[in-house]
Amino acid sequence: MEINQFINEVSDAYEQVGRPILEGRLVALLLTVAEPQTLGELATALEVSKSALLKVVRPMVERGDLKRWREPKTRQHSIALAGPAYIHDLRLHLISGRRVLGAVRALLAQPDLDKPVRERLFQHAQVVEAATSALEKIVHTVEEQQIQDLQRHLEQDWDALPPRKGRGRAPRLT
Repeated sequence: MEINQFINEVSDAYEQVGRPILEGRLVALLLTVAEPQTLGELATALEVSKSALLKVVRPMVERGDLKRWREPKTRQHSIALAGPAYIHDLRLHLISGRRVLGAVRALLAQPDLDKPVRERLFQHAQVVEAATSALEKIVHTVEEQQIQDLQRHLEQDWDALPPRKGRGRAPRLT
């Protein structure tokens, strides 16, 4: 598979789960390069403007999906993947699964359900619970690794820029 095919395939997959196509293209491109890239290099490679790219980069930095450095001499920002950039989407799937599970359990609490409906709901609850439990273990492990990686990045790289607080953060389970 050629790089452009890979970028298109990943961007299509990102679009399928409701993410911006450009975010998928950016992740795919960053997966194929060894060194952090400047915003200009990425914009040129993806054939988009810097401002269009910034609209995708900012929330990704705030979520912790990307690491960012600023070169003091040129004041250019370099960007690299912080780790598995799909973790935000997995977290959203996990939250949705927990929401479905809560709704199914609430319906199961109704005493007047027909037996076949109750059985079908119970089976559905078991599958959703197993899937969300497995996904939660994976997501938690990766999120912890990302947090540690970001802390190392901020401590060891003198030119590292921390993500802004308060916007675009990955949702947490309660």
